[in-house]
Amino acid sequence: MRFTRMRRCAGMVAVLLLAGCGSVDDQGGSGVERAGTWTRLPASPLSARHDASGVWVAGRFVIVGGWSTPMCPPTADCASSGPAWRDGAGFDPAAGTWTRTAQAPVPISGSNVVAVADRMYLQTPDLGREDSPVSFVSYDPERDVWSTHPIPPDTGGALVAAGDVVLSISGSAEGGPAADAVFDPRTNAWKELPGDPLAPSFDRAGVWVDGSLLLTAKDLVSNPGAETPTVVRLARLDGFTRWTALPDSTIVGSGPIAVGSHTVWPMLESADGGAIGNWGRSYDLGGIFDLPSGEWQSLPRPPRTSQVPAGNAVVGGRILVGGHLLDPVTRRWIKVPELPGQERASVTMIGSPEVLLVWGGGTTDEPSANLSTGYLLRPR
Repeated sequence: MRFTRMRRCAGMVAVLLLAGCGSVDDQGGSGVERAGTWTRLPASPLSARHDASGVWVAGRFVIVGGWSTPMCPPTADCASSGPAWRDGAGFDPAAGTWTRTAQAPVPISGSNVVAVADRMYLQTPDLGREDSPVSFVSYDPERDVWSTHPIPPDTGGALVAAGDVVLSISGSAEGGPAADAVFDPRTNAWKELPGDPLAPSFDRAGVWVDGSLLLTAKDLVSNPGAETPTVVRLARLDGFTRWTALPDSTIVGSGPIAVGSHTVWPMLESADGGAIGNWGRSYDLGGIFDLPSGEWQSLPRPPRTSQVPAGNAVVGGRILVGGHLLDPVTRRWIKVPELPGQERASVTMIGSPEVLLVWGGGTTDEPSANLSTGYLLRPR
């Protein structure tokens, strides 16, 4: 496999298993601004842990659950000796104070969490454990009350905040037709969405942009990426009833995130198919799509590599890409300073309209240790 600039890409999706990958020029583009400085959070009431769930909701950061067991190394498949935590806490950045939350009804972990109508909605992962069932729950921070709801048709789907409802988008149709659905809090029930024009597909994801669902997916074919690139395809769902197929992209990445009217695939590498089944040229993994105009743009050259923990939080119309904040409208970067203290991973990272929060996680030292400290960054 050939790697551009000799930089190895980790965690590639199925389409890139045979692909070469590399980084864009990281010397920094023009118009790079600098963010402010990290401010240490006051002591948290939560114990040290990694992979806690968190979201910005009702004017505060809410962090729940997570694991106090040793953090799993990046290339290992680890099993915990016990269930995740159920306790949580909210942090009000205006007051600078923490407040404990009520105990969750089930063990909480993972990043499948969204905020809708001042409520936190969260789906717990399938860990294959009797003490950690797949659950779909919500938390009302104003009343400090948890509620349990019916699980979606596809328990492996990703949650998407869609106005005043919650969507569950299946990741793949490899096991059968995708079972996308919408949850209405008023009826406490799920309703399946109509079949999409991209089916059958894999590497499926959804974002909510300008009052519509934008579905991104790749064709479900034998040996994807073996001879030709499997590019991202798009379709738009209006009113949860009418699909419109959009022009295909020329990118091959994953993990789209909505930022205003733009959708960003926050991956800075490229792929060319490798020595076997080479595609003839490199294709970007990341890019920017403007739904109103239907135009695509490439990601601009980023500032130098950052040691900020991995995450793609959105802060006031800017998205964290490769450790720095990018405005997808102006394509200008805000360079984020290094996070103080030890290098950490599996953190809880949450963006708000004005502030970025990083909390907990584990150190990458050997042996690793969990952390209960956190920091705030307020970009200029």
